[in-house]
Amino acid sequence: MEGPERGNRVAVAQRSHSSLAISLEGSEEQRLVEAARALSPEAWSSIYDTNFPKIYSYIYRRVENHAVAEDLASHVFVEALQGIGRFQYRGVSLLAWLYRIAHNLTCDHMRRDSASVSFPWTTVTAITTRKWPTPPTGWTPGRTSHRPCGTCPKISNRC
Repeated sequence: MEGPERGNRVAVAQRSHSSLAISLEGSEEQRLVEAARALSPEAWSSIYDTNFPKIYSYIYRRVENHAVAEDLASHVFVEALQGIGRFQYRGVSLLAWLYRIAHNLTCDHMRRDSASVSFPWTTVTAITTRKWPTPPTGWTPGRTSHRPCGTCPKISNRC
């Protein structure tokens, strides 16, 4: 076989070698997941050492706080440890699952953090030191200063 057919077979053979490498990596990861399900310290150590820097970077880019990123990244692995029994290997990497956990924890953190509003001290100082206008003489809070003049339409019984 000459020409394009031969070239296609080579390309197919090259693709099949790379897919073989991917499936070998996948089977290795599947064995790692099975060991993690059995709560193997070596498996969890490998998962943590391999994936912590990636998960930390993902979270840090969103929260922009080193301490919070470290806490959340560590919490990702606690959640993974608690949920490894529900993880089903379907050809998607364990790292993708860890990213999903990291995403959910980061969103939860952002929601909780946005509920508590903090102001920079300069803003608070500017608001408290501002000179507010003084109310007119005889004005009492909660009462209208409008006196009936006869030209305004009667809106309420107050006029």
